[in-house]
Amino acid sequence: MTRLREAQWEDYKGIASLRRSLGLSTNPFKDWIRLWRENPVFKELEGNWPIGWVLESDTGHIVGYLGNIPMRYELEGEKLLAAAASSWVVDSKYRSHALGLISKFIHQKIPDFLLDTSATSTAGKAIELFRARKVPTPGYDEVLFWITGYSGFGRSLFLRKKCPLPNVFGPLVGFALRAAESLSGHNFPVEKSTEWRPKTLFSFNDQFDDFWSKIRQQKRKLLVVRDRSTLAWHFEPFFKRNLGWVAVCESGSEMVGYAVFIRRDNPETGLKRVNLADIQILDNAPEVLLSLIETGLKQCREKKIDLLEIIGFEEEKRHILKTLGPWTRRFSHCPFYYLTNKKNLSNLLENPALWDPSITDGDACLY
Repeated sequence: MTRLREAQWEDYKGIASLRRSLGLSTNPFKDWIRLWRENPVFKELEGNWPIGWVLESDTGHIVGYLGNIPMRYELEGEKLLAAAASSWVVDSKYRSHALGLISKFIHQKIPDFLLDTSATSTAGKAIELFRARKVPTPGYDEVLFWITGYSGFGRSLFLRKKCPLPNVFGPLVGFALRAAESLSGHNFPVEKSTEWRPKTLFSFNDQFDDFWSKIRQQKRKLLVVRDRSTLAWHFEPFFKRNLGWVAVCESGSEMVGYAVFIRRDNPETGLKRVNLADIQILDNAPEVLLSLIETGLKQCREKKIDLLEIIGFEEEKRHILKTLGPWTRRFSHCPFYYLTNKKNLSNLLENPALWDPSITDGDACLY
């Protein structure tokens, strides 16, 4: 016998215990609870929002969990409320009850649409049973990356493949990759002389509110709200742990673009990795976008990071980014799904041109 019910704050210990039993990492309580308590949208809803659902065994132990995070979006001036799925886990003995958690998430009445932006292959197949759709943006399954630390990258390849002597042969592989780059056109970009000299910040100021007001008026796309308070909720936990930064380009005193970079290392292989989490540019000015990325690559080298990785973004941005000669790889499955029961919205969201998806959407890079 099992019981499916709405999650409560006091369920944290049981959820954390379940994740540990499955070999998954878990955040301290203060980091877990801040996903809602410090979330501007949750505050706006005055707590009238389920934080998720748990599956209990007949002995009262938590054997399944699915988090539910509210996020505010805008599309052509219209405010929309999204629900982002987070941390779906179920004990192997209770997998037959796993779809019950998904069903609770899918059949919410409050949000305008639903997102799962960090879906595993199993989760993707499950949510597709409820007619969820893959994000229609071309190239979302293609990851762009630049090697910024060849020895570390080579070592991580050996560790991932469980090959012997990674500390000996890994650097040699890295050296070979560097040579291959010179021959193949995957050259590491050199920061060009430009009027744009991005500055580095570790917090968000009032400029970001002004910048968001311009972006939302200029772009006719589905965009998660990026005002100062939302950006701070999303990214400042990384900054406080020295795991990220934001680069800003200005024209005079006016912000014309920013890029958020966050550390997402792979502890199993020792790979030191930075992701471009967000990049927004007025008028999509290519020279500003390239300046931000080139500066980010330079900082990765200085910080001895092995890899800068970019997931998602609209086709126009990706076209500009590819002029810098990145390597590419593909996901084994699509990690980004959406669903809405509102027919008009559903028809709109089928249009790839309305999307600029990245790991800022949903829970893909929430700390």
